[in-house]
Amino acid sequence: MTPVVRAQDTLEGTWTAHKSDDGFWFTLSTDDFGWRRSKTLRLPDLPEEIVEIEIDREPGLIVMDGRRRGDRAAGFFVFRPKPEFNDRIARLGYGPFDLDQLYLLTTLDARVSEISRLHDLGYKSLYDDDLFAMHIHGALSDHILQMRELGFTDLSVDDLLATRIHDVTPAFVKSMADLGLETRSLDKLIAMRVHDVTPEYVEEIHKLGYADVTVDELIGMRIHDVTPEYVKAVTQKLDERK
Repeated sequence: MTPVVRAQDTLEGTWTAHKSDDGFWFTLSTDDFGWRRSKTLRLPDLPEEIVEIEIDREPGLIVMDGRRRGDRAAGFFVFRPKPEFNDRIARLGYGPFDLDQLYLLTTLDARVSEISRLHDLGYKSLYDDDLFAMHIHGALSDHILQMRELGFTDLSVDDLLATRIHDVTPAFVKSMADLGLETRSLDKLIAMRVHDVTPEYVEEIHKLGYADVTVDELIGMRIHDVTPEYVKAVTQKLDERK
């Protein structure tokens, strides 16, 4: 049975941050019976020197303090859950989530409105791990709707996660379709991503006179390292023998 989370329950830990092109990336760490666990999140900026910020989200509040020196910063944090999140999420068939789960959902910026949209799209009463994974990988309602517009109307949770993990984006699918390739098979789209069959690669192969090449052939070419340069070299040698 999941322990009842109270407002006075807290989780404490340390954090470090480093600056990148898209803001500051944080690593939040907690110790649990000798095991060190870490989670990441991003903020657009940090104040100079003394850091005192609050990350206020639906599942809970993260209060952070520390110091910044240039592009790096570090300090301590306290997580305070919001038990009312469990009350709201229960109406959709989830929870109650424990303290660690609410902490995870806070770092993922989980929102009842988004989980409700998933529910309305047919993803109801998901396993907790599936719900967490969909948030971790961004397999959420906007992505689902965009994939449905491309004909993928009945994707399972595992299928959705695979599209995000392997970067099978709506833009990628559209690019391949515009190049005349068959894009109805999710497995083949994933295989193209796994083997680095990019739109740029396909365009180069088309320009070399292989406009009718199939998805399976392109995947096979990549597996066997058939580069455009290799095709050019072979074609040149064949021409020289004529």
